[in-house]
Amino acid sequence: MARWAAIGWEAAPGGTLGGVVETASGRGWSVARLSAGGQHLVGQDLGADRCRALVAMQGGLEAALDSGGHRLATGSILIVNGDVPIELRSSEGAAWFEWQLFSPPSGLVRSGTIRAVPLRVADGMLRMIASMTASLLVVTPEDNGRREIFLHRALSQVMVAAIGDDLFSENPEETLFRHALSVVAANADDPSFDVSRLCEILQVSRSRLFAVFSAHGTSPAKEIRRRRSPQPPPV
Repeated sequence: MARWAAIGWEAAPGGTLGGVVETASGRGWSVARLSAGGQHLVGQDLGADRCRALVAMQGGLEAALDSGGHRLATGSILIVNGDVPIELRSSEGAAWFEWQLFSPPSGLVRSGTIRAVPLRVADGMLRMIASMTASLLVVTPEDNGRREIFLHRALSQVMVAAIGDDLFSENPEETLFRHALSVVAANADDPSFDVSRLCEILQVSRSRLFAVFSAHGTSPAKEIRRRRSPQPPPV
């Protein structure tokens, strides 16, 4: 349990912690390799000066954020600010990496805030993340100020590159879904805002909008309700 707490996770009310947690950390960064099944975790507030990146490697992960519920398919990554409330459920045999970066590049934090949905990771980038994590778990560099600065930058830039790959490979339907989520977030406090208004702003038909949201396991109305909820909904 202490190892989960060390990377900012605790059991949800009534839940227990298990599985395997391996961690390594340095000045401004930490990496972890995790495996668990049937876990229900709640993320601790890590602070706005840190970001959390979850990389799904096998099995199923379901994340609940204030932007809604999301499934992390194998080979996807979720990047969020450290102060964003998050719940995580893992299926049997789930395994994932987690990177945490202090004072990450502004573009990374901004992307994590606006694009708090899973991103697809190119195979080459996924192998790089896996190999860097494994190497740091085996041999954690000694605390050397200059060396640690460069290592922190390297880890940060890998995350930035992962976002960049997703941006360049993103299809129109994925772009529409992300845009729709940002519109919902900006207008959810307006009691008159509804699905019809969302369609007007996006200039798309209801049928297309519902098809796009359905592909992500949700609906426009559900995301509007979730955004208005004061607490993240259960997965």
